[in-house]
Amino acid sequence: MFTSQNKTFQKDLLQQVNPPKFEQCDDMANMTYLNEASVLNNLRGRYVNGFIYVSDASF
Repeated sequence: MFTSQNKTFQKDLLQQVNPPKFEQCDDMANMTYLNEASVLNNLRGRYVNGFIYVSDASF
């Protein structure tokens, strides 16, 4: 059974969230907020859906 609970967090523990148009985006450099949580969420979503993130850029 699901019960809803209110939780309170300190402002410095929260991070900004990207708009939905950046879900599973190809180039993460284009994301509005490039933080650890956003990058990991993007990579997880791409992996689950079979869009493995690879780079073919030559350095």
